[in-house]
Amino acid sequence: MIVFIITSCHVRSDKEESNTVAFQNTIILPAKNLEIQKNKNVIYCASFEISWNKIRDEILNDPILLDKYVAWVDYLNKQPKNNSISPDYISAIAGFGKDDILSKIQSELKEKFNFDYHPDFKLNKTDILSVAYLKKETKFDCKLNEDFGDDRLLFNGNVDVEFFGRYGTDDPAYKSKLRIHDYINNDDFIFEIETESNEDEVYFAKVIPESTMEETYQKVIARINMNNLELLGHDDQVKIPYIKSSIRKEFIEVAGAKILNEGFGDYFIARAIQMIDFDLNESGITVESIAETYSTLSFHSEVPKKLIFDKPFLIILKEKEKEEPYFLMWIDNSELMNIKNGSIKN
Repeated sequence: MIVFIITSCHVRSDKEESNTVAFQNTIILPAKNLEIQKNKNVIYCASFEISWNKIRDEILNDPILLDKYVAWVDYLNKQPKNNSISPDYISAIAGFGKDDILSKIQSELKEKFNFDYHPDFKLNKTDILSVAYLKKETKFDCKLNEDFGDDRLLFNGNVDVEFFGRYGTDDPAYKSKLRIHDYINNDDFIFEIETESNEDEVYFAKVIPESTMEETYQKVIARINMNNLELLGHDDQVKIPYIKSSIRKEFIEVAGAKILNEGFGDYFIARAIQMIDFDLNESGITVESIAETYSTLSFHSEVPKKLIFDKPFLIILKEKEKEEPYFLMWIDNSELMNIKNGSIKN
């Protein structure tokens, strides 16, 4: 018996071929409580957690017990059901091959998301299959396509990257869509962009990170909740790097681990994989994710603020009224950015 887990968080058509890249300086986390590593980009997408806990809650009906200790497995086992994304934007289904689970998954994903799901394995009657598919597009409710002329954005002081943004404005209606939280200085602030649907909250936090992604997120949210709010001023400016990636990650720490839950003693994890496509641009952000588990037997400042994301920062995507985010990305290097003509300043 084998357990096979694939999870994906991406921004591409289901008809496009995967062009995942093995980035050297970008890490995908299966859980928010893991450490942020220095000089590494770090990504968390809720799809893996939802997929993992679908097996926990509906197949095993108990925490997933393995024959070796993995810290993030213990963490996920203790988490309540992940409700960070509304039902309109996710489908999560689990079951046995004998119950025609594959056809049920295929029908729901096609009807709800127009997504064609075709696994690269044959599902037998005794097999278990769990799929969680998430798709959400978040559009900014403002134009961030200012012509900056010959202005540059040197990320971490040495890599010339492509960026979008705008200069300040005096239009009250527009200013209200670009909010600055707890501004300390040009290297310590949180920037929020209002979205068209008003369903999501999008934050860019240029802060010093805590030890883990979860601790960093909680600290940022605490600062936002201080209500120390300003709006983009006339002389302020915003510059945000374009970020685009297609990444595949295999969690080898659980590969081959035997499941110890009663009644599933013949099962083991063959592999656990997460693939992430992410695209941030002047129009907004789209997140599309699939998780698969297969088991077989404001105010004008006197001094202009430069909201320039040229040093490490956190991207937060969360639904309004939800405590937990469905996507976090800590950007610490330029690996996922568009470098201008390969230019690196010496």
